[in-house]
Amino acid sequence: MDMSAIEQVQELTKSPVSLISEAATKALALNQDFVNGKLAADEYNELLEDVVKLDDINRQMEAVETERMIVKAYNTILTLKTIASLI
Repeated sequence: MDMSAIEQVQELTKSPVSLISEAATKALALNQDFVNGKLAADEYNELLEDVVKLDDINRQMEAVETERMIVKAYNTILTLKTIASLI
């Protein structure tokens, strides 16, 4: 059974991954505004693209934060090596 695009996005709102569920929720809200005539087609398309761009930015920020945490952990581990060499 083929699901419509709206049904697929509705399913994405149930994702345990917050970036996905939040983006899908935003997309559905934009779709509702478009259907209700609150947004012109070009505005709607631009705002949907912004939702995807924001998701990309958030993923990049999470990657940077993860990398920072890894570097901090490695530096902490290497501190143990330094302490051991002083004993």
